[in-house]
Amino acid sequence: MKQFLVLLLFLLVTLSSVHSIPNHLQIRNTPKFTACKGKFPEKINVKLSPLPLAFGKTQTVTVSGKLKEFISDGTTLRLGISNGEGDAIFSESSDFCAVPGSPCPAGPGTKFNTPVKFNLRNNDTPGPFKVLVRLEIGDEILACSHGTVDE
Repeated sequence: MKQFLVLLLFLLVTLSSVHSIPNHLQIRNTPKFTACKGKFPEKINVKLSPLPLAFGKTQTVTVSGKLKEFISDGTTLRLGISNGEGDAIFSESSDFCAVPGSPCPAGPGTKFNTPVKFNLRNNDTPGPFKVLVRLEIGDEILACSHGTVDE
């Protein structure tokens, strides 16, 4: 019985001291994207993978939403990345309609969840980074969303 009480006391002290040890693990926050200022016919939700940004590798930008208007072939997804001072680091567009599973052409009410891959160039600039994602056809911006990525 005495050994059991000693063991129980030891476990209680050990477990209660675990929370007092400093934890230097950094929890990565998922960036929150919001609609750009202005009026656009569509709204998109944006998810980036992987995080932090994959400079020198492939970055996947997944856009999702529900169409309010008709989109047709020729629609592109533009990805822009700038540093904290606003200097452009990356700007490229991809044929949204050429992505497997893309809803092109599609009309109002069509739901979509489309991952588009971009090959990011190497970058030595430290974060945070401003990310801009636009769905475009020609010179018309159909949807625009932006957010900040810490690293």
